[in-house]
Amino acid sequence: MQKGDSSSVELWFVSGDGEDFGEQEEINPDDLVFWSKNSVLWQTAWSKDLSKRTSEEKKLQREIYQKISDNGIPNILRSEIWPTIATESEFELMKLQDEYMRLRGKKSSWQSEIAADITRTFPGHPKFAKGDQAQMELFRILTAYSLYDPELGYSQGTNFIAATIVLMMPEERAFAVFASLMKRFKYLCVYLYLHSRYF
Repeated sequence: MQKGDSSSVELWFVSGDGEDFGEQEEINPDDLVFWSKNSVLWQTAWSKDLSKRTSEEKKLQREIYQKISDNGIPNILRSEIWPTIATESEFELMKLQDEYMRLRGKKSSWQSEIAADITRTFPGHPKFAKGDQAQMELFRILTAYSLYDPELGYSQGTNFIAATIVLMMPEERAFAVFASLMKRFKYLCVYLYLHSRYF
C-alpha cells in the first residue's frame, strides 16, 4: 500500500457506531490548518473530470488521502469531504443521484427484510427514532439500492453503512455516496459486518 493511495482510506466509512455524529469534537490545530487551506481547493479539483485535473490537483488528492489515512476527517467536514472520496468526480455523483430519483419509490422484493432491519439501526440515535424522517430516508435508499444492484440486492449490515451516511447529508447525495462505496467495497463491507458479529 502506497502512501496517499486511495486504498489507504478504504475503511474510513466503517468507523464508529453512529452514536457520536453531530457531537462537538476537538480538532488538532495542524489538521484545522490543513483543512482550512485545502478543503475548498480539493472540492474544486474533484468537480473536474479526472483527465482535466492539473498535476498540482493530483498532488493535492494524494495529500488529502494521506491526511484521511493518518487522522480521519473532522465531523464538521464529513458531509463535504465524504462525497469527494467516495466518487471519482462530481459528474459521477450527479449520475448516481439521477439514478436514485429514477428508482426511488419503486417496490423491491427485499422490502420486508429492509424494514425489519431499519428498526434495529442505531436505535439509540434520536434521528433514528421510530417513524422519524431518517428512518424513511434509509428505507428508501436501501430499497433503491437493492434494485440498482440486483446481484447483491440487500445484505444485512449495509444498513449501518447507509445510515451513517444518511446522518451526514441529503437523501439523494447519501444514496450516491453509498452506491459508490458499495461498487468499490461491496463484499468487503459485508465481510466486515459478518466478521464483527460472529468472530
